[in-house]
Amino acid sequence: MDREGITAVVKLGASLAVAIALLLVWCFGGDAWFRPVAAISLVVVAAPVALLVAIDAGRTLRRRRLGRAASIASRLPQLFLGALACIGAVGGLGLALLGALPTMWHRAGCAFVSLCVLMYGVSLLRTGESGTKGGVAS
Repeated sequence: MDREGITAVVKLGASLAVAIALLLVWCFGGDAWFRPVAAISLVVVAAPVALLVAIDAGRTLRRRRLGRAASIASRLPQLFLGALACIGAVGGLGLALLGALPTMWHRAGCAFVSLCVLMYGVSLLRTGESGTKGGVAS
């Protein structure tokens, strides 16, 4: 493995170690004051960072022309984020259409942001890419 691959794996290991440590403190921390802080830190910071680092590591490893199973496994974090974005966008569109927002501008802004998030989620879910960018291998 070259330097880029090693760096991606080390980043992934470090971010997962921090997320697992916060999860363990949250679950088994007793009655300490740090337990709710660990929970919020895990949900707000550590888990999203670990997910984004996993997507980056997966893209780095897919450039190595791995086998079929490894290629599918390296794409799972990206598919998870895409599904989460689509679900959130549909909820946002429902809020824009049915919610009790004060003005029409709030509805339009909520719908616009939701549509942008939906387009991002769909772009992550597309399976047409195979380690290429724009259909051109680098």
